[in-house]
Amino acid sequence: MVLMTACLGLAASLTSCGGHAESVRKATLTSQTKPAVSASRPMPSAQPALGRRVRVPILMYHHIGWLDPTAGKEWYVTTVTPIAFEQQMAYLVHNGYRTIRIRDLIAAGAGRKRLPKKPVVITFDDGWIDCYERAFPVLQKYGMTATFFLNAGAIGAAEASTMNWAQVVEMSKAGMENGSHSMSHPELTKLDPNTLAWELKNSKAVIEQHVGKTVEAFAYPFGLYDSNVLRQTQAAGYRAAVTVADGVFDTSANWLEMPRQYVSYSANLNAFLSLLGEKSPQ
Repeated sequence: MVLMTACLGLAASLTSCGGHAESVRKATLTSQTKPAVSASRPMPSAQPALGRRVRVPILMYHHIGWLDPTAGKEWYVTTVTPIAFEQQMAYLVHNGYRTIRIRDLIAAGAGRKRLPKKPVVITFDDGWIDCYERAFPVLQKYGMTATFFLNAGAIGAAEASTMNWAQVVEMSKAGMENGSHSMSHPELTKLDPNTLAWELKNSKAVIEQHVGKTVEAFAYPFGLYDSNVLRQTQAAGYRAAVTVADGVFDTSANWLEMPRQYVSYSANLNAFLSLLGEKSPQ
């Protein structure tokens, strides 16, 4: 077994959970090499409200667990051990970082909230159960928040590898943010207009119905998007969207093309510091 906690499908309509999980990881790796597609303007209220350019690291996680020695490269990119995850969270807290959610960043951009001195965003994609079982308790232990991007069609399905809605609501009440990662994790650039609109709008509505809070952030499945997807994402009511492009988010950039930093299985302290834009200790 490659990952001890997860290998089931993202949605009930999928015919092969393990194969789909592998395709998600492989496509995600491939998408990192594709150039970003810029076709919309940055959120216009961000710069005047903030009064300055702010660089905010957005860290990306998928799985918290242990890997079998036979695991493929895709798993090592998308998995972090529980020990490493807690060490990383402890480092952030003990070195002056304060976690914010994407919704907090949006609020700051609109002038409704002040950012802490050293902000950092923690994100999780897909809604895997190991994130609830292993990441959520650590976040609570250190008084941290995070944004969980959910495949709305998979949450509450019979498969045990994804969270259920009760767990999602529990985390929401504890201060975690829920963003959308679509209904079924498709390649959005290949969808017809009606299906694309459904994936964007229905996933947002379903999550909002369960948690009772507005969903403002979206994560592109596989990191794939084009100018049409950008327009439709904005039209669906999202204020921000994250990609899988490497980089630290700059508030003067496009808020629908936020880059993130992959935290991988092999990331040591020096590697983790580089993701935050820090220099390694001499």
